[in-house]
Amino acid sequence: MSIEMYCTKCGSYNENGSRFCSSCGQPLDGAMTGSFNRAQVSQKSMGIAILLSLFIPGAGQMYTEKVARGLIVLVLSAVFLITYILAIVSLVLWIYSLVDSYNLVKSWNEQLDRDPCTRPW
Repeated sequence: MSIEMYCTKCGSYNENGSRFCSSCGQPLDGAMTGSFNRAQVSQKSMGIAILLSLFIPGAGQMYTEKVARGLIVLVLSAVFLITYILAIVSLVLWIYSLVDSYNLVKSWNEQLDRDPCTRPW
């Protein structure tokens, strides 16, 4: 691999002797010459990322070093899960309220049919 300059901001290769990065315009430091091997950064496994995300929402994003995005996904998932659980509990309470109201009115009316002068409770 030839000796090239690379940008410390975006990692792009530049011609030796360039003063500015051809990709982002960042001033190039002359000391940043040498071979820049992109293979030094290891690849990530798609399977691990998917398994992590399957069990912990946002963990796949954190695995690929997008920690802020992963934390946002994790927090939103927790909020929506709590909201979903609360929604189910609210639905159950609403159904109970409907059934209980029906049963109370039915009981009230039955007791008034037996004794119309006395309040049932």
